[in-house]
Amino acid sequence: MRKTKSLFLGGVFFARKLRKAGYVTIIDPFQQRLGDKVGALMVLPAICGEVFWSAAILAALGKLSTPYLSDLLFSETETKTEDW
Repeated sequence: MRKTKSLFLGGVFFARKLRKAGYVTIIDPFQQRLGDKVGALMVLPAICGEVFWSAAILAALGKLSTPYLSDLLFSETETKTEDW
């Protein structure tokens, strides 16, 4: 419920102002006030977060799909080696 409230309040108070100013990301107002170098530094944590989040999702997907895929892929090879 807290997340819903914060999204609602952020949308009510900040979204209209950011759209009228023509900002695309939340970093744009800081970049305009503090300069391009500070804006570039602020993007780095966001990029790292996206990379690590994607890696975690892919690792979880691999762990979940391994039992199913191993049964499909290796069941035929095990029967063929037993015939020898």
